[in-house]
Amino acid sequence: LVGVLRDGTAVDDANIGFGRGRDAHETAALELAGEGRGLRKIELAAQGMKIDSARLHGFVFFRHEITKTARKEEAFPIKKRKFARNYKEYMGFFSDLIQYGYLSNALAACVLSGITCGVIGTYVVCRRMVFLAGGITHASFGGLGIAFYLGINPILGAMVFAVLSALGIEWANDRGRIREDSAIGIIWSVGMAIGVLFMSLRPGYTSGDLSNFLFGSIVTVTRTDVQALAVLTLVVTVGTLLWLRPVMYVAFDRDFARSQGIPTRLISYTMSALIAVTIVLSIRIMGIVLLISLLTIPVTIVNTFTKSFRTLAPAAAAVAVAGNLAGLALSYNFEVSPGAAIIFTLTVTLILVKLLTLLVKKRRRADENHL
Repeated sequence: LVGVLRDGTAVDDANIGFGRGRDAHETAALELAGEGRGLRKIELAAQGMKIDSARLHGFVFFRHEITKTARKEEAFPIKKRKFARNYKEYMGFFSDLIQYGYLSNALAACVLSGITCGVIGTYVVCRRMVFLAGGITHASFGGLGIAFYLGINPILGAMVFAVLSALGIEWANDRGRIREDSAIGIIWSVGMAIGVLFMSLRPGYTSGDLSNFLFGSIVTVTRTDVQALAVLTLVVTVGTLLWLRPVMYVAFDRDFARSQGIPTRLISYTMSALIAVTIVLSIRIMGIVLLISLLTIPVTIVNTFTKSFRTLAPAAAAVAVAGNLAGLALSYNFEVSPGAAIIFTLTVTLILVKLLTLLVKKRRRADENHL
């Protein structure tokens, strides 16, 4: 990357790219993220623009916007490129989180999605709805494809499609018209097929258009996405505090909950809709392919130590937040995909927890045999 024009156009050595962010460096980051660049490369490029352009070539800044471009060899001499890299390393990961808006958005999204996925994932695991969550996740691909074809917000299209799919599966299962696993399988495949169909009909379609949604790109999380996640987190948190007991009854035993006068149908439909909204708002972070793990792994880790629903929900949320932040830091330092880094961190944690539990059990058995 060489520079950014005042109108927000990101320009590289091939003079291509279109601005999508309010700030010029946010625009550059979005362009690099769309190319699959890692967090650290994006930050180095942004810092290099500031250092080399401002100090070496006398570029004029208007609210941090570079108003002149130069050839890559002129703007980035080898010595100055090394200086930019060293300077960035000294700055540190946490200072960058405060300095750059898109990294601040990524941090907020990690915390909020971790809380929401931890709480909602507890309900999903306890009610054994993991396959349903996977079906909704992949069905949302159909909404993405339709939204891209119509030129509207892809998250909005995915949300409508996911919520309707979740309610449709719940209705089919409740009425006994079709088995739940069959309904999930149908919705899963039909949603993916619709997404591929409409994307192929879209003029100028390329395979990279949906890569951020399939595998996640946390750098592309916008302030609007963070605000939507904040609202969802507030709703989930307040709902958990007020209606934990009836939701817990429905999750473990619907027949018993129905005998106690609990509106099981209303709770089931509401929770299905919340699962769909949680999935869609977390797609930019984890991607369709990896998202289901964020709903299940934290709960599985905590479930190793406790069986209490009241403890599972907050503890799973804490584990999910910690995994998200650790994965974000790993992604920044080792230049890997944030979604994959998060899942890798949680998976390693799960393996270590299970191994530790086995060792503790073996020691207890050995002690009992000695006695």
